[in-house]
Amino acid sequence: MQITFDLLQTTAIGSAVVFLGIWLRRRVLLLERYCLPGPVVAGLLASLFFLLLRTAFGVQITWNLQMKDLFMNLFFTCVGFGASAKLLRMGGARVLAGIAISICGLVVLQNIVGIAIAVPMGMHPLNGMMCSSVATAGGVGTAAAFGPVFESYGAPDSGVIGVAAGTFGMIFASLIGGPVARGIIQKRKLRPTDAALSEEERRQVPLSNSRLVGSWCLIFLIGGLGSYLSFALQKIPMIEMPYFIGCIFSGVIFRNLMEAAHLPFDLPEIESISDVSLDIFLALALMSIDLTRLLDSALVMMVILAAQIILIVLWAHFCHRFLFGGDYNGAVMVAGLIGTGLGAGSNAVANERAVMQQFGPSQVAWIVFPAWSVIVVDIFNPLFVSLIAPLLARWG
Repeated sequence: MQITFDLLQTTAIGSAVVFLGIWLRRRVLLLERYCLPGPVVAGLLASLFFLLLRTAFGVQITWNLQMKDLFMNLFFTCVGFGASAKLLRMGGARVLAGIAISICGLVVLQNIVGIAIAVPMGMHPLNGMMCSSVATAGGVGTAAAFGPVFESYGAPDSGVIGVAAGTFGMIFASLIGGPVARGIIQKRKLRPTDAALSEEERRQVPLSNSRLVGSWCLIFLIGGLGSYLSFALQKIPMIEMPYFIGCIFSGVIFRNLMEAAHLPFDLPEIESISDVSLDIFLALALMSIDLTRLLDSALVMMVILAAQIILIVLWAHFCHRFLFGGDYNGAVMVAGLIGTGLGAGSNAVANERAVMQQFGPSQVAWIVFPAWSVIVVDIFNPLFVSLIAPLLARWG
């Protein structure tokens, strides 16, 4: 039996998944206690339900996921727009350097671990790299982009392996990011230093319909112009840049130009757009996962990915103590690091938001880490992979 959902129907089901996630967060205390994002948990439950339909009743579902890509690009446009040079300086050079070192060091270590496991177990070294930073730090989009490149180098089924590994990474990025940060906070009895807005203060800055419309139009405009940056970046030889990187850069450029020219913009409304885009994107991405890809994946891939999880947990503890300052802000950034390192920027934001909902605000982690880490990983990772892949192809 074949069921096809069109654009509106697919997005409607994704919205229902978001509602389910909100309901679960309110009803299931473990989700809040362990800082698990509602859309991620609900999306996984939905994907398991659709897997049951497929395997038990032979129901094949076709989704129209164009809105997933749209909301992803809008979200990353908002992430870029949050990268104000003035606000990034709030973290200081030490924090910015610490985040950059944590990301770049993780990418290198992930590939060392992946290749070291893949080669003795008979997997092509490029597929070992595919199960490492390409699919984890890079995400499904980067894996899909590098899949044909690696296959042309002689790595069999690299695209399928990359999508499965990226899916695995996205799932565990949110399942372990919050709990690891929570463990650090509770073990070291850390407390936030930023003051949260009171209810009275929140009422003094209500959302405005006219400002919300203007903000939506602004984000669409910035993202649309960012698409041309994406086209230009894709012309760089030997380097694969995902489409959303242009949206991030466009957001960064426009935010700082508008601040320099003293042009007005409305951050509360833009933050609302970011939250809406993130939740719907995560719901659509996770509910549409074909879990049979994981079931069909090789044992070697599972071993590599298990090693990647152990690596990032150990690396996160090291970074919290030596690169992030060892305080509450650093613990929230640990949640973001695991989100970025195993999944994507959206996982980092979802992880940090879940931790702050339970323990309190962290302006440095919330404003600085997502924007800066995504910029670093989406520049360094493709460059590193593009330079190393031809050497591994000769080895394989």
